[in-house]
Amino acid sequence: MTIGMPDIDLVCERLAQAAKAVDGLRTSPIPEDAVEPPLFVVVGPESIDYLTMMRATSGLTFAGLVYVSRGSNRAGWKLLRGYQATSGPTSLRAALEADPTLGGACSTMQVVGWAEPGQYDVGGVAYLGARLNIQVWG
Repeated sequence: MTIGMPDIDLVCERLAQAAKAVDGLRTSPIPEDAVEPPLFVVVGPESIDYLTMMRATSGLTFAGLVYVSRGSNRAGWKLLRGYQATSGPTSLRAALEADPTLGGACSTMQVVGWAEPGQYDVGGVAYLGARLNIQVWG
């Protein structure tokens, strides 16, 4: 367990590694120029709070972008909803929170929720996806 600011690159790597527990899901610790769905990509940190818990640790906010299919279709929405479940073999939340220290990369982390389901443009191609909000503490 770490105190203070965690190693951001290590946190990104460990988030991507944890998401691999979902069978068939490709993962990347950084945004990619091209997407081959289904794909989970770690983005961020989008914000860093140095004043968390009376300066004893830092709070970081990451996004996990999930791309499930080219265009919007019934199969893509079904796959996305499986990833959004709170538990079960396709739950990204369950996979990411299985080890809340991410193998010692942080003191704790939590999947806060999902947002912005719909079309995402990557390299001029539209993908169905959503954003997973992740909070990490030193």
